[in-house]
Amino acid sequence: LATDLNGKFTLGDFYNPVKVDVPFQNWTITLDTNVLMEFINISAGNPYGGNSEYTRVRASFLKTSNFQFSITNTSVFDSFVKIFGAQDITVGDEVFDKLFTIKGNDEFKIKELFSKAVIRNLLLDLVEVNLAIRTEESLFGDQLPENTNEIYFKAEDVIVDLNKLKLLHQLFSEILLQLHKIGVAKNDTPNSH
Repeated sequence: LATDLNGKFTLGDFYNPVKVDVPFQNWTITLDTNVLMEFINISAGNPYGGNSEYTRVRASFLKTSNFQFSITNTSVFDSFVKIFGAQDITVGDEVFDKLFTIKGNDEFKIKELFSKAVIRNLLLDLVEVNLAIRTEESLFGDQLPENTNEIYFKAEDVIVDLNKLKLLHQLFSEILLQLHKIGVAKNDTPNSH
């Protein structure tokens, strides 16, 4: 994967995940495998503990606003909540709007972000979607560097399909470009964290 995307592979250890860092313009897209250890799973409500290993994709960017969004697959629960008046943001693509639940703090910018067909199509190509902009690095609330947000994707398990990993890289590239175009992200290198 690192070779195909002109990235840098880093072998992980007990404290750090296996990862591939791929430069894209002035940003870096990181694809890694993370392990949520037993004590965290127990405290998060999993009475059986155990390790939970999953793939995540991240890209930090310098923010120009407090814009945030999350997009997930629509569930039966989401459909039930909508009946009782909870509003989600729709982007005007009937198939896309039916399959995904989008929440955020700026409906106009969300519609601008998802107005790009290639972003919608890449999301439709994924079987599962759990994507958001976040301001904290971890479950424990570690803050990202000042004026920095992160686009964050978390899979339910480890993704080993190289084509799917490349699709995620392409998705992040397109989202970063669109966030810059709509005035949410600067095309500058964020501070390291």
